[in-house]
Amino acid sequence: DAVARSRSRGIRVGAHVILGLPGESRDDMRATARELARLAIDSVKLHNLYVPRDTRLADLLAAGAVRLPGRDEYASYVVDFLEVLHPGCVVDRLGADAPPEFLVAPDWCLDKPAVRAAVDAEFARRDTWQGREFGSPRLFPAGRTGDMLKDGDWSGPDGRRPAASRARHIGPSKRGREESPGSAGHGGG
Repeated sequence: DAVARSRSRGIRVGAHVILGLPGESRDDMRATARELARLAIDSVKLHNLYVPRDTRLADLLAAGAVRLPGRDEYASYVVDFLEVLHPGCVVDRLGADAPPEFLVAPDWCLDKPAVRAAVDAEFARRDTWQGREFGSPRLFPAGRTGDMLKDGDWSGPDGRRPAASRARHIGPSKRGREESPGSAGHGGG
């Protein structure tokens, strides 16, 4: 109901999703993506679970009660999720982190270009794409996202904007930053 009421007022709806929560299965993650697709969410920011110092989660990690996925495992979660997500949903973020002085784990989340490369590699390995479950066509060659245009939109491999999508490119912009438009500081990208 909140999504419909927001849309009726011209408000675009976005969601933040943490992939890899303790006890969460791949089926759970895909079910979340299906629900966001059903709701026709406009955008999503994906986050890996990270552990900041001086938290209950840090205590659980130290005690061995919580396990964090490695970078490649997380990349496979992202691809699982995006295969199910509607192809027109904007993906504003692939992962999250904390300032290094506060981060306990995982260290890999600080290297956003490597996270993106791992996601691209997983897409290519599986020969898949965002929205595949919808029967949507592949918009980009395997393992390659769109190219940033001056206005922040993106184009397909033929230089034209894909008709089936209004998503923004994730990755280095013309400013050389690994953050998507509207993101700032830690957690973006």
